[in-house]
Amino acid sequence: QACQNERRLDEKVPQKENGTRDVSTRGNTQYALIIGIDQYQYADGNSLINLEGAVNDAKLLRDALRRQKVQVPDKRVLLNAQATRAAFIRAWQEMVKQAKPGDTLIFTFAGHGGQQADVEPLDEKDGKDETIMFHDFNPNKPTQGRILDEELYGIFKKASDYNILFIADACHSSGLVRTLARPWRHVRTGGFWKIEPDAPPPFPPLPTQSDNAPLPAHVTLITG
Repeated sequence: QACQNERRLDEKVPQKENGTRDVSTRGNTQYALIIGIDQYQYADGNSLINLEGAVNDAKLLRDALRRQKVQVPDKRVLLNAQATRAAFIRAWQEMVKQAKPGDTLIFTFAGHGGQQADVEPLDEKDGKDETIMFHDFNPNKPTQGRILDEELYGIFKKASDYNILFIADACHSSGLVRTLARPWRHVRTGGFWKIEPDAPPPFPPLPTQSDNAPLPAHVTLITG
């Protein structure tokens, strides 16, 4: 049985009789989902390398948020092998379900960011989609183990009843690459991947939304 403060993803914010939003029932709790990946399952030291520092960054963020009384249970701190695409989706959905409209959802990612040839809805001016790459990203199956910018935009838009803070410490997270003057193992770029027309779709599936529009008002993005 659902807890009293749980809501479905598609549940509407309570409305007053005059049709305005009833803010008296809105929440002010902060929840966080933290991901840090140094070790990649299919790292080969060439096309995909392991990192140093991403897990430490995630732990520092976890501790800082907990000191501020943000709700960060261990099950929403995904490090290395715990941080798969499927695990992220489960943790995100659980966090959204736990929160009330008006609450703040914080998602932090430290790990590889990559690019691939633009796929539908073909909205990238440079012809490239940006991705964040999870532990199970496979260079031989580059549609798996990663999340596209359109997918992130889609899940954020669907959670429009909440305030969302997304903190991304990965290459291409804001369209810019970290300076290569730093030691290579510290540069969080996952490279550029060609997607074949018959490549299987990512699993589990997520809603997608063109990210060519301005960032929704309920979403704040911080990139590093």
